[in-house]
Amino acid sequence: MQHPMSSLAVRFVGGLAFLSMLVSRLSGADVVRFDGLTDPYREIGLAAGEPGVIHEVLIREGEQVEAGQVLAKLDTAVLECTLEIARQRSRSTGALQAAEAERDLRQKYLDQLSQLRDRGHSTQREIDRAEADLRVAEARLAIAQEEIELQLLECRRIEAQIERRTIRAPLTGVVSEVLRDVGESFMSSDARVVTVVQLDRLRAKFPVDPATAAQLTLGQSHEVEFVDSGNRVPAVVETISPVIDAKSDTVLVTVVIDNSEETLRSGARCVLNVPIGSSASGTATQFTSKRRPAQQ
Repeated sequence: MQHPMSSLAVRFVGGLAFLSMLVSRLSGADVVRFDGLTDPYREIGLAAGEPGVIHEVLIREGEQVEAGQVLAKLDTAVLECTLEIARQRSRSTGALQAAEAERDLRQKYLDQLSQLRDRGHSTQREIDRAEADLRVAEARLAIAQEEIELQLLECRRIEAQIERRTIRAPLTGVVSEVLRDVGESFMSSDARVVTVVQLDRLRAKFPVDPATAAQLTLGQSHEVEFVDSGNRVPAVVETISPVIDAKSDTVLVTVVIDNSEETLRSGARCVLNVPIGSSASGTATQFTSKRRPAQQ
């Protein structure tokens, strides 16, 4: 169920868009203007793969990070000790060497019995017994080899557990929030530690009247003007909602703005300028994308 304040905000923004559009048309302007706000292209709340205690926080709010960079670590002291034990076991070859020696001894004994049988000095029962002992020795050797392989897999499992306790940046961006400090513990129900935003592109959402929305198509380029700074930049239509909001009688349109120089701020008020009676002002191929829901 939508929150009453959220509905009020939608009506307010829709009303502003309609008023801006009406003023533009009455003043004889050749564009329709719609008010909106910019958002980060992506905003990701990062959490560890399992609950624990924060051991290190390696970044600060506002810091630039690269994809794959370690941002924070949980306490892994117990896991690291367990990993060292598993590695030592995987390097231990005593049981393997003993099994190999036993197998070689049983093989040698069987060969000797086979030679004696040719001369009539051993029985078939002795041969059968020696062959069974050899098979048992070979099985013990296989068990020793499998044990080493299992210990290697155990090392990989523990390494994966340690990696799950390491928080890495999934993209190149900026740290917007650090929610935990060293020594804090958390449960899986509230595991967010860091929030990272992607700002080399911005998204802006505009409530547009249905008639104008019908003229827009994905990939079109239109001008967006930032109210505070006066900057005017091209933006590319990314999504057009298939649903008309009944309360504001508008269609939500999302555009993508290039911010590779990172001179534009997320959260800034901006205006989308759409030429009246024009279906497009151009297409920018580098931002063209398929219709998909806008990311939060």
